[in-house]
Amino acid sequence: MKPEPSHALERLMQALLTELMPAVQPAYRQASVGAQAMMIALRRLVPIVTGVKRRAAWIWAARIRPMIGDEMLRQPNMSVRLIRALAP
Repeated sequence: MKPEPSHALERLMQALLTELMPAVQPAYRQASVGAQAMMIALRRLVPIVTGVKRRAAWIWAARIRPMIGDEMLRQPNMSVRLIRALAP
């Protein structure tokens, strides 16, 4: 049975930080391992953040539907445009 991708990334990050990083010398190599672990952590969060933004975009679309009409919401790539509009 394969583990969930987010769980596998979490375990990899944990191994990098707790097992590999302390064993690597000098300090700049330790920092490199730490940076790689943080990149893995960010990669693990991307689907979560994207899903939240997508749900927020459709909630926002439902609220503005009376103002812009259904035809506007049916345009191609509307979800992408709504997500971009919500981006900080």
